[in-house]
Amino acid sequence: MSDTTLLSSWLSPEKGDEVLLFLHPNVSRRNFRKLCLTAASQLSSRPEKVIAFSFNSRVLAAAAFVGALAARKIPALFPGKRTNLVRMKDCFDLIFTDHNSGIEKQLLWQKDSPSATDINEIKLSTEDKFLLFTSGSTGKPKAVFKTLGQMDKEARITSQLFGNLCRDYAFASSTDFCHLYALTFSFWLPIALNNPIWGESIFVCDLLSKIQQPINFISSPTFIRNFDPSVIGHDVRFLLSAGGPLFSKDRQKGLYLCPYEIHEIYGSTETGIIASRRHSDSSIETPWQTVPGVKIEHTDSCSTLISPLLSEVSFELEDRLDMVSPNSFLLKGRKDKIIKIGEKRFSLTEIKKAVEAATGKETQILPVYKNDRLFIGAIIKNESPVTGEDIKRWRSLLLNKVEPLVVPRLWRNVTEFPMTAQGKLDTACLLELFDE
Repeated sequence: MSDTTLLSSWLSPEKGDEVLLFLHPNVSRRNFRKLCLTAASQLSSRPEKVIAFSFNSRVLAAAAFVGALAARKIPALFPGKRTNLVRMKDCFDLIFTDHNSGIEKQLLWQKDSPSATDINEIKLSTEDKFLLFTSGSTGKPKAVFKTLGQMDKEARITSQLFGNLCRDYAFASSTDFCHLYALTFSFWLPIALNNPIWGESIFVCDLLSKIQQPINFISSPTFIRNFDPSVIGHDVRFLLSAGGPLFSKDRQKGLYLCPYEIHEIYGSTETGIIASRRHSDSSIETPWQTVPGVKIEHTDSCSTLISPLLSEVSFELEDRLDMVSPNSFLLKGRKDKIIKIGEKRFSLTEIKKAVEAATGKETQILPVYKNDRLFIGAIIKNESPVTGEDIKRWRSLLLNKVEPLVVPRLWRNVTEFPMTAQGKLDTACLLELFDE
């Protein structure tokens, strides 16, 4: 079994047992390794293979992840909402948690459980794997396996890109380790750079002002969009965002949060990092630049990714790219925004524009399948309930703008669109509105 050059080395006592790996709470390398071994001890004697996690503590979540790998289990990382775990309970054998999750097949963390204290090192293999779930455009969960070897490769790439910018500071994050983005940039990257990790999730901007030191901040479009520029006292030296594009107003807020520049990442759970860009001017739409080792083969119909981070030889991207040069591009939306009804192709984006023009309301448009039939569903963002008269009026207006085939048959309204922890629209939650 070959050791991972990063995770195993990071945990080795040769790196200095008293060095702090986590801040707030402060956890040394020795104490974190004990936590990992405690988790491994709890899991190693269990018959279950696929282990899900639900931890309030980021430190324990990280230790449980490593411990599961050391116990030769397959960690399964889900977005943090309990509803996701309940919905996907058939995808794992056991949930490991530091609180009563209310979910069957639960194992509670036992801080006093015996650990293998006589073992000084945790040996892991580059072939050790874990499981992530991503929700595609339909909201149907998709399982994606990653190996520790792939994570090590990605950490080397990201170290090459950002190491000189963030080498001297602790990494804090507004997103949880259950997402590949956060796992890559707020766990593996600091491991590669030997930087400490901030142990508390910064899920609201007020928490930033409580950090009395410069930090690297791994964030999301949602956090940046909701950032209050009046909040003072923070010192963000490096700001990274992923999960969706930052528009001009978001970039402006981001430059309040970090006055130096904003960095963005483009990628996916399946592909890992593909490209990056940076902004020092909120008004300029900067092209994306592919990261070292990544190539995109582009035709009029598709863009194919060639990357050392892939499990396969290549991967067809789901986004439409406008190539500026062989190594740079602009994003033009998703290909899966096209649907086919009655042998005709229609753009969900264009339908959305028409509905928003007719209603004057922010809208999400989704394809909804009921009894093997495809319907167009419209979710209206409105403080008060949408009435039947509202819908009748809007449908009448739409008949003059779009073909009758794509006038929404199903209508719902929400006061706020649900978002994932990564700042993406929670499509699965929206689709559930049509289950009624």
